[in-house]
Amino acid sequence: MDAVRAVIDAELVRQIIGRRERNGETEYRVLTKNKRYPKWIARNRFDSLVRFDAYDEEFDELARQHEELARQDEEEVARQEALRDHERLKTKNMKIVQQRNINLHIQLQHYKKIKNICLKWK
Repeated sequence: MDAVRAVIDAELVRQIIGRRERNGETEYRVLTKNKRYPKWIARNRFDSLVRFDAYDEEFDELARQHEELARQDEEEVARQEALRDHERLKTKNMKIVQQRNINLHIQLQHYKKIKNICLKWK
């Protein structure tokens, strides 16, 4: 991003991915050069890390876009997980039905044998 330039304590803000209000203060969720995971930075510290060139609205829009993408990703993951669960359950139910059919077939064969024996004795 053009607006993100300043370096303090060898910490470069690479990407702004969120914004929230907490205790009456604005905090930004940022990815930094030296950290693997995003972290929240308070506005006063953020101002010292980032030079603003009237990009506040752009940050808000980028944060909204990122949140929307994250929500869509979560929905997609949940949908995929539900599909896998459905397939597992379907497979399990098929195995149960197959076993039930086998058991019914065995019972039917048993009853046929008994019937034939009974018919022979008549």
